[in-house]
Amino acid sequence: MMKDTGTGNYLPLEAIMDPGAYVLDHLQTTEVSLGRHVACCIFHKENAPSLSISLHKSAFHCFGCRANGTLDQLAAEIARIKYSGEPR
Repeated sequence: MMKDTGTGNYLPLEAIMDPGAYVLDHLQTTEVSLGRHVACCIFHKENAPSLSISLHKSAFHCFGCRANGTLDQLAAEIARIKYSGEPR
């Protein structure tokens, strides 16, 4: 694990080296086109996928709660939830 300088939390090395692969490994995603995936959002409860993940743009956007950012940020949030045991 390495320390995330933005939050002061420790992140798994795989989340830092390849955040896209880390995100896809930890979310149940469906590929809708080359490099674009959808999943259920980790920031709110839902039954239908509204989180769009773009590997080419290294970005994510939720059409339900409007959360968005880089895959680095999403990987850090997934790691925080995974290791703390509680979602936001």
